[in-house]
Order: sequence, then C-alpha cells, then structure tokens
Amino acid sequence: MGRWNQGWIGLLCWASCRWSIWACASSAEIEESKLEIIQPSQPDKQEYTYHPVEYRKWQSGNFQSWSTQDSRETRTIDGMNWYQPTVQHAQTFWGGRTNLHPTSIIGKKGFFRVATCEGRSFLLDPDEGAFLIHGIQHVRPGTSSAQQQALQRKFGSVVRWSEETGTLLSVNHFNYISYGSKRVEAFPPEPRIPLLNPSSRKMAYAENLHLLSSFMWDMSKNLGYAFEDNKYNRLVLLFEPTFTSYIDELTREKVRFYVKADDAYYEGKKYTNTEGGGWLVRTQQHRGEFYQNFCLRLLESRRCVGWVHFEYNDAVDTNKGVVSLDYEPYVSYLEQVSQLNQQVHSLVDYYDKRKNK
Repeated sequence: MGRWNQGWIGLLCWASCRWSIWACASSAEIEESKLEIIQPSQPDKQEYTYHPVEYRKWQSGNFQSWSTQDSRETRTIDGMNWYQPTVQHAQTFWGGRTNLHPTSIIGKKGFFRVATCEGRSFLLDPDEGAFLIHGIQHVRPGTSSAQQQALQRKFGSVVRWSEETGTLLSVNHFNYISYGSKRVEAFPPEPRIPLLNPSSRKMAYAENLHLLSSFMWDMSKNLGYAFEDNKYNRLVLLFEPTFTSYIDELTREKVRFYVKADDAYYEGKKYTNTEGGGWLVRTQQHRGEFYQNFCLRLLESRRCVGWVHFEYNDAVDTNKGVVSLDYEPYVSYLEQVSQLNQQVHSLVDYYDKRKNK
C-alpha cells in the first residue's frame, strides 16, 4: 500500500505491525439502483436535531461532575432532518463502490491502494471499488482469567467463539479487523477462517513487518493519526525530528473517539472505568450516540479513509468493547454502530451533494 497524501486524516488505530481487511458484501454483486437524496430546497427544520449527552471526565484521580458542556451538538442519524438513506450502489466483492471514478491513485494494482474520488479520499480495493474502513481492533479471546473462564462457559472452544464472533461483526457491518498483540503475530489457525471469512465472504489479509517505515516516514503528513497510548508509539514521536513543529497542532486537534458507559457490570459489580482514556457516559445507548457523532463528522470532512473501533471486548473493569467480559454483546450500543456502518456510502452521498450545492 502506498503512502498517505498530505493532510489525510486516515484515522486507523493499528494494533500491531500488520493489518487485515475482510469483506462485508456478499459474493454476488449488489444491483445498482438510481441514486436519490431528498433534500428540501427550503427545509422546515434545521439540518440537525442535536441531542446533548451527559458525560464526565476522569481527571487527577477523580471523576468530574456530569456535564453536557462539550456535547450539546451531538449528531445522530435519526437527528438528521434533511437526510434520507439511499439504496445500495453496485459493489465489488470487497464492498467497494463501483460507480465512482478514482484519481490520484497511489499503490500497486491488485492490492488495497489510496485514491481520490470526486474530491473525497478513499481506499481502492483490489477490484477498483472505492472503500472506506469501519473496523474493530483487538479481535481475540481475552487473556485475563475472568475472560478465559467466560469464553469456556459461553462457547466451549476458541473455534466456536470465532464462528459466533465472525457472525456478530459481519451482521453489524464491520469490514476490517485486527488481531491485536504486543508483538508481530498472525491470526492463529483455528479461528482464522471464521473470523476473516464469515459466511465465505471475500477477504484480504496481509502481514506487514514494515508498517511504521511505510506509513510514518514523514510525520508532518500524518498529523491526524490516532495512536494507541503505549511506550513504543511515544518513542516514534520523540525520535521524529519534526516532533516539536507539530505537537502543538496535534494537541489542538485532539479528539476523543471511544467513551465508556456507567451501566457496565461484571458479576453484579459496576466497573470502575478508571483505566484508559475516553469519557464516561451513562448508558450503552449514549455510547452509540457518541460513536455516530464522531463518525458523521469524519464522513463530512471528506478526508478520512476510515476508522477502527477500540476494541472488541471489555478490559477488566473497563467498558471499551462491543461485548462484555462475559462476551455478551452490548445490543443497544451495537444497534447505533450497525445503523451507521450500514449507511456509510449513503451518508457519503449526502455530505458530498450538500457540499456541491
């Protein structure tokens, strides 16, 4: 895969030095229908009905008071008054759109590449479809004793876990996964196919041992990247000569993607939710509203080729996952995630048409 163009957001949280992309489209191409976006010339309502979501921050060892100061303009799809979903476009086996005409292509044909289509940044799949990532990170059985015991109770084996997890991610329209490891590591043989090829869908998977040298060769072109907060990524930043020239800009542009819910429990005990970043909101429904708000704004920017949710399952005592420590899906959260993931291309059409009016 080629280098990112300057200024691209490219908000992809790489879990380790390799990546994988699998398809969300069926093996048969979806029949293309006429595109139509209904947008009144003189709408009776404002474009958005905002929904303020209460949150609280963890600062200096304590949770601050509940507030809506920075969340009064939370966007959701249901609150988009001018938007009407469009029918599906024709797609490649990978889920990429075939009705766009890519330009400024960087990369080798037959692989995932980067391109611009009508002024918007995309990945280009191996069959020339315009592709946006909406993925999830660290898809693997949990390593704590509580997670391992829960896996045995619910699934009985890693193979059964991988089959049900592959289906869960597919029906919620995730199209990218990473295994997640502290060292370079491939998906183990047993869960590999059910996870990377759910329902025999076409997929791409590559092990890239030179990811940092390929993607991070010029930090001035990567100011929009979000990194997992660990010592190795910090070292990359500290030893990059241009670090001091962009750190202030990076700080100003800091975003908070994932949030944790106050209603997450394990064995009848509420999580403390003090580990890791992100805000605390009251419910899983509110987590979903934050997810939609963040992704809608990325799509509106036209300069983001995708995002990756951190992460698949909860950490011990921290609500980060789409499933709990007991591997139970957070249904009300996933409903919001699925609604947006399924409509990514329809939302792209809406924002592009609005921009061009």
